[in-house]
Amino acid sequence: MAAIEVIHHMKDKTKGKVGDIALKLDISKAYDRIDWIYLREILSTMGFSQKWVKWIMLCVETVYYSVNLNGNKVGPIITGRDDCFLFFKAAHKEAIEIKNILVTYEEASGQSINLQKSELFCSRNVSTEIKDMLADTLGVRQVLGTANYLGVPSMIGRSRKGTFKYIKDRVWKKLNSWSSRSLSQAGRETLIKSVIQAIPSYIMSIFLLPPSLSDELEIMMNSFWWGHNRNIGKGLNWLSWDKLSISKRNKGMGFRNLSAFNYAMLGKQAWNIMTNPDNLVTKLFKARYFPNCDFLDSGIGHNPSYVWRSVWSSKFLIRGGLPTKRNNTFSTVLWSLWKCRNNLIWNQLEESTDNICNRAMNLLFGWRNAQTTKNSFKSQSNSSADLSWSKPVLGRLKCNIDASFSNNKVGIDACIRDDKGSFIAART
Repeated sequence: MAAIEVIHHMKDKTKGKVGDIALKLDISKAYDRIDWIYLREILSTMGFSQKWVKWIMLCVETVYYSVNLNGNKVGPIITGRDDCFLFFKAAHKEAIEIKNILVTYEEASGQSINLQKSELFCSRNVSTEIKDMLADTLGVRQVLGTANYLGVPSMIGRSRKGTFKYIKDRVWKKLNSWSSRSLSQAGRETLIKSVIQAIPSYIMSIFLLPPSLSDELEIMMNSFWWGHNRNIGKGLNWLSWDKLSISKRNKGMGFRNLSAFNYAMLGKQAWNIMTNPDNLVTKLFKARYFPNCDFLDSGIGHNPSYVWRSVWSSKFLIRGGLPTKRNNTFSTVLWSLWKCRNNLIWNQLEESTDNICNRAMNLLFGWRNAQTTKNSFKSQSNSSADLSWSKPVLGRLKCNIDASFSNNKVGIDACIRDDKGSFIAART
């Protein structure tokens, strides 16, 4: 998240004498630097079976492979790369220093930087001459964008649906690799929950997916569930995804509502920002978007990055409810659900949905009535000329009495003070 925020700042930086540089490094794996023919000859010379040598060469020469586990094919396993960003000022002196640091790193770790696959991204206020000079000094190529970083897009354009379209493509490819008609319902349920719903989870913890994309993913999963994934949109879905995403306890299937899950994942990020002030991401966001207030009082800011916009959109979860007038309703429902959970765990008492809703409604009505009474009392207090306590005349005592009524019960309090305001006695 910190890298994405810095990249967004660089993309929009047009002023200033000194620009910023992002160097995306590709750290080579060991087999990236090995001659395949040499490796094959070494294995053969050492006496390994040619069949076994062939297997090893298939593993190291291809970008993905599968494994036979207990007679079942597991894979494909796609090997990833170790990428990282280095940020520095657009100056020749700093580029030389970065190059020396990388040489020291290679000598100390035994790893190698693949400069041919490393990339240099510059802020918009860096001139073409300086860009060329820095690229030549470091021995890397210049790029206009930084593509993906650690599996997520590092730059989000105006077409957010287009940016995240690859998620839909991955889900589509995975669904069409299975034949839903040859699977039982239990098998389809397992594949949806364990495989398909896991595909967008990582992205959802950082970005807010467009609602239309979430809807399309749910339609695809719904079609697969009803057994016509190869003809998505042509079959009949007997129940909507909203009903299938209800818990099994309430006669649903317990599938994820992707939009709600997306907000829940972003809410965790928002909670981390509130509870971890020393975190690097928190410091970065605070300096950029809410330097003079806390997260709950923060605004969206000027030209925000999409990662900040996504986390900021989940702020209503931290407040305890949905925006504006629905705050208190949502809070009472959560409290009623929590009480239901406690009754089940500690008292082995199961409650129906009607009981949970009725308890929440009664609490909400009671709270609203209390607020009405409170506001009415405030208005009366403001209109009264003098509500402060006054001493009795010399030689006399004053007794103040208060009473309360609730559920056919009455409470009465009395307090006696003298003409100096000193306490004499009280009784409840």
